[in-house]
Amino acid sequence: MALAALVFMRFGGFGTGENVNSEEFLAYAEPVENITVPESAKIIALGEATHGNAEFQQLKLEVFKLMVKNNGVRAFALEGDYGGCEQVNRYIHGGEGTAQEAAAAIGFSIYRTEEMAELISYMRQYNESALEGEDLRFYGFDMQRLSYSMRFLKESCKELEVDTTNLQKLVEGEN
Repeated sequence: MALAALVFMRFGGFGTGENVNSEEFLAYAEPVENITVPESAKIIALGEATHGNAEFQQLKLEVFKLMVKNNGVRAFALEGDYGGCEQVNRYIHGGEGTAQEAAAAIGFSIYRTEEMAELISYMRQYNESALEGEDLRFYGFDMQRLSYSMRFLKESCKELEVDTTNLQKLVEGEN
C-alpha cells in the first residue's frame, strides 16, 4: 500500500499541475482602481482561492474601501458565525474591545488575522464620522457557534419582553 502511494505521488497523483503563465495572466489583470460595478448591482462578491492567504485579505480590504467610496457599498458579509459577526458589528459601531478581539469573535481561525483586524479597524474608523444611515455594517451568514447568537437573541427577547424560559431549557438540553 505504501509503495503504491509513493508511486502515485511520484508520478503526479498529488501534484498541483502546470504553473500558470504569468504573462498570460497579466493580459487580464487590472489595477483595483479600474474596477467598475454596474449601478444595478445589489451584491458584490469577493471570493478567494485560498483561506488564510494574507494577500487575498489585503486585496479584499482595498476593493471594499473602493466600493464604499465609489459605489455606496455599506455592508460587508462573510461566511462567519452570525452572532460573532454581530459582535464585530457592535464593535465597529463604537463597542468595547479591540479589532483583534472582534476578529476572534467571528469564530474561525482563518479570520483571526491582522488583515481582518485592519478591515474591522477601517470600518470602525469610517463609522466614527459617517452620517446617520451611511454607516458600515458587518454581517455573518453561518450558524456554527451558539454563544454570541444566543446572547444577542436573549437581549432582543428581553427588550421585547419575550419570556426565554423555554429557550433556556432547550439550550441546556432539557426536553
